[in-house]
Formats: sequence, C-alpha cells, structure tokens
Amino acid sequence: MLFSQPSARVVFFKMGISLKTEKPAPVQIKNADEKVLTDAAYKNKINKLAAEFATYNPNGLTSGYAVALPSNKMISRSISAQPQKAIEEN
Repeated sequence: MLFSQPSARVVFFKMGISLKTEKPAPVQIKNADEKVLTDAAYKNKINKLAAEFATYNPNGLTSGYAVALPSNKMISRSISAQPQKAIEEN
C-alpha cells in the first residue's frame, strides 16, 4: 500500500496512526480515534505542533511570497512603466 506524503509524515512523527488500508472499517477508525485521543504521547506531539503553528502569520507569509514572485515584479514594472510612456508621448 502506498501512502501519500502528508499521511506518511503524520505516522512517521507519531501524530497519527496508519490504518494500513484505503478503505478502513468503521471499527478501525473508531479504535484509532480513541487511541489518538487518549494516548498522551499523541496529544503532546499534536499540542507541540499546534503551538508552532500559532507562531506563524500565514497571511503575511503568503503575501510576502506572492510579492516576491518574479512574475509579479515583471507585472509591477510593466504597470509602473506604462504611465511613463504615456507622459513621454504627450
């Protein structure tokens, strides 16, 4: 069975359980859910990840990366260059 990369990471870092099937039975889901919710090791790792996520500013990061994209720089240059052409032509 192949795992997606994100689910493999969840299992590797012990933040979740692999059910080792793409079509788990309801009882498998129930048992895995109970284990993750009651086992302190899972809870500690998940809380640690949640605390790290809380330190990020996703909107600021995304807008910063978007502004830094080369295509956006070209667009902003062409937009800023257009008024100059219009001024020079008049």
